[in-house]
Amino acid sequence: AGGQQKYGKLTEQILDYFAGAGGTDVRARDVAEALGRATDSGSINAVRSTLDRLVGTSRIHRAGRGLYRAA
Repeated sequence: AGGQQKYGKLTEQILDYFAGAGGTDVRARDVAEALGRATDSGSINAVRSTLDRLVGTSRIHRAGRGLYRAA
């Protein structure tokens, strides 16, 4: 259950970030930094995989290779 709560929290943090980002294209690293997460590859990959799930559910859009934008 702890992993599910962490996933939900990260998802909500990312959606809150995009709510304030407007139409700006951002990278997973930018999102991780804005959320105050570590910028090592593991943390960035966690953010990237969450971004990819949100793209899959059309909650955000892929703006290009490695770029994401609010829906």
